[in-house]
Amino acid sequence: RRRVLFAAVLSSGAASSSEALQFSRTLGRALKETFCAATARRLRRRRDNEDECFSRVAVVVAVAERAADDEERDVVALRRAFRLLCALPIFWTLYDQQGSVWVVQAYDMARRGWIQPEQVGVFNPIFILLLLPFFDTIVYPSLERHLGKAATSPTSRIKAGMVFAAVAFFVAAGVDASLPLNILWQLPQIFLISVAEILVCVTGLEYSYAQAPPAYRALVTSAYLLTTAVGDALAGILYAALGPFVSRTSLLLGCAAAMLAVVALFTRITTDSSTDVLLNTARAVGDDDAAPDCELQQGSSTRLLLDNNNITNNNTR
Repeated sequence: RRRVLFAAVLSSGAASSSEALQFSRTLGRALKETFCAATARRLRRRRDNEDECFSRVAVVVAVAERAADDEERDVVALRRAFRLLCALPIFWTLYDQQGSVWVVQAYDMARRGWIQPEQVGVFNPIFILLLLPFFDTIVYPSLERHLGKAATSPTSRIKAGMVFAAVAFFVAAGVDASLPLNILWQLPQIFLISVAEILVCVTGLEYSYAQAPPAYRALVTSAYLLTTAVGDALAGILYAALGPFVSRTSLLLGCAAAMLAVVALFTRITTDSSTDVLLNTARAVGDDDAAPDCELQQGSSTRLLLDNNNITNNNTR
């Protein structure tokens, strides 16, 4: 470039050869400095782009690691929730017999004209409406004052409800063995199964929702409802397979014994997995969605139980 510029200056005759040489050298240095500056800017721009790229990669890696940790915690919570749900079908096997086997039992009992076997079940919702406020305002607060909050934890309520269901079937077996009795002798077993419904159904709905990770709450809730269908199917298979060969009293006693076995299994599962810790963890981390649902709120029990009764009645039909 200097030679070309030098020749151009000489050919123009506007300056001497020394002036043209000096001009070409000065111009060359300026071009060199300009080129070096442009190259330096390109290198800095490339370095800045590389730094930005590395920063983006670091952010992506951090997000991926956090997502992996969250997914691992979700899998652990799901595993624990489903282990608990596995204990519920036997409860539903017992609970829904009040609309089938107990009605057949009522037909074999002495009855008066003002009440029919299909009408005895109406005492169940009556007991529920009377007992729900009693449990929320008197039973649960009294247990917490005398035995601590562990006595009213969700798992403790569910275990107690299963025990009440087993006792209800022991009473039903005793009534069945003493036939014929007046049809009103079914009221004690209906009362006991109503208490079991409050302790298991209401608590189970809220507990399964609170245990589930936010992204899987619909899945866990639907799995909880699926246990109802499984329990009803087990009851149908039980009476279809053993009904012709085993007395009804023996089947009622067998159901009660199976319920007690499930209580023992449920106790072991809840002890090994420490599932109640999840509720305290949800409160500690300040999960706005999970924390209010972790503690069973007074007043929400009636709504949940009525919804569950609607689902159960539809399944029975």
